[in-house]
Amino acid sequence: MKPVTVAVVEKQTKQSSLFTQYLEDNGIEVFPCGPDKVVGGARELRDADLVLARSPADETEIFRASASACRQFGKPLIAVALDGSDAERTMLLRMGADDALTPPYSMEEVALRIHSLARRSVAPNASERWTWMLGTDELTLDDEKHVALLNGTPLNLTEAQWGILRFLGAHGDAAVSRQQLMERCLSYSDNAYDRAVDTHIKNLRAKLGSSDWIGTVRGYGYRFSWSAKKL
Repeated sequence: MKPVTVAVVEKQTKQSSLFTQYLEDNGIEVFPCGPDKVVGGARELRDADLVLARSPADETEIFRASASACRQFGKPLIAVALDGSDAERTMLLRMGADDALTPPYSMEEVALRIHSLARRSVAPNASERWTWMLGTDELTLDDEKHVALLNGTPLNLTEAQWGILRFLGAHGDAAVSRQQLMERCLSYSDNAYDRAVDTHIKNLRAKLGSSDWIGTVRGYGYRFSWSAKKL
């Protein structure tokens, strides 16, 4: 299996070597990338599966530049603050990070989140249809026609419901946070809209005829069915 590759944007310190060694010991190939190289779109960013920006929470320019480069090259971003609080974590997500960590966390958690985000970033080919079976029910998403079919019958989905279903399906059984769904599918970035996601999920489950298509990850978000078999 091809190892996950991550471009690590940070100022090089003695601790950087220990961090890199830990990731590589856990099956992650690291491309070190200095903050000065980010603006120009360094080869390390273009070649990596995802980008991890690691810096003190108050050095926001490193995170902003990394988020901008990731949008340019279509790369997921994990922002890891060396200090900070929940407020800083929310700020990093609003800057454009797909995932963000502030202390306390372990190097093991960072490695697990890298693997998780790498899995979630692998989406089906947009020009294809893809189908799952759950019991006797068959669900098909057709990206080109922008339609979802349940047992051959088109579902009358709102744009938000289509976006959520496609996003969850594209990430397989990996957990997706409410924050991701708000920002990627609803264009919200404020926690005040947290309940809006739950409402969309409730209505979507009703149209799918079963809550089993979408699982709840308590305290975090949702995931596409573990039981659904992809055809």
